[in-house]
Amino acid sequence: MNNIKAEQAEDVNMKTLSNGGAPSTINVANEAHDEYLPSKTSVPVINVEKNGGVNAENTPSDIAKDEATVTHNQAISPVEEIDQLRRDNVQIMTTAYSQMLARDKIIHGKNKHINNLENTIKRQLVAVNAYNTLRDDYWNMKREYEDKLAAIKTEMNGMVGLSKRMKSCADQVEVKRDRIRRLIDDEESEEEPEPEPEPVKMPGGEVIMVDSSEDESAVPEEPASAAKMAVTEKSTVTEEPVVAEEPVVAEEPAANEEPAANEEPPAKRVKFAEGV
Repeated sequence: MNNIKAEQAEDVNMKTLSNGGAPSTINVANEAHDEYLPSKTSVPVINVEKNGGVNAENTPSDIAKDEATVTHNQAISPVEEIDQLRRDNVQIMTTAYSQMLARDKIIHGKNKHINNLENTIKRQLVAVNAYNTLRDDYWNMKREYEDKLAAIKTEMNGMVGLSKRMKSCADQVEVKRDRIRRLIDDEESEEEPEPEPEPVKMPGGEVIMVDSSEDESAVPEEPASAAKMAVTEKSTVTEEPVVAEEPVVAEEPAANEEPAANEEPPAKRVKFAEGV
C-alpha cells in the first residue's frame, strides 16, 4: 500500500513538472505521515457487516444480540512506527531526488535551448550588420555611379554642342572656300597674259614698240577696225611708188608668226617707246 501511494504521488508530481508546475513533495510527505501515524485514542474501529448498521441508541447487549462481528485493530508498536517512518522518509527522499533530477534535466534542456537561441541571435546580428554594411556600400556606389553618369551626360551634351559648332564652322569654311575658288576663277578668266610689245621700224627710220594684244572692250568693233586698217594699209602700199622722197616700207610680220594668205592681219595698237 505504501508503494502504491508513493508511485501515485510520483506520477502526480511528474505530470505537474511536465505541465510547468512545481512538485508537491511536502504534501505527499504530509499525507503519508498522517496516514501511517497512530490515532490519538486507540479506540477500535467497529465494522458492522450485518443488520444494516449501528444506531446511536444501541447498547453493547443489543449489538451482541444482533450477532454482529466486531473486529478490533491492534495498536502499532513504536519500533514498527519508526521503521515505517524511516521507509517513508527514504521513499520521500528518493522521489524528491528523482523529481530534482528530472527538473535539472528539464532546466539543462531549457538552458541549452536558450544558448542555441543566443548563438542564433548573434549570428543573425552579424548577418544583419553585414547586410547593413553591404547596403550602405551599395547606396554609396549607386550615388557615385549617378554622379559619374550625370557628368558623362554633361560632357556628351558639351561634345554634341561642340560637334555642331565644328560642323557649322566646317560649312562656313566650305562656303568661303567655294567663294574664294569662284573669285580666283573669275580673276583668271578676266586676266590674260599680255604679249610683249614688238619693235616696228617706221618709214622715217623710227623704231616703235607695237603691242599685238587685243582690247577686250573693243572686241565687237574688231572686224570693222580690221577692215579699215587693211584698206589704209593697202592704200599706203599702193601709193608708195608715187612718193618721191622715201619709199614706205611695209610692216614686217612678227617673228615666228606668218599670217595666212586669206586672213587679214589683226589690228595693232601702236605704242611709242619712251623718250621718242
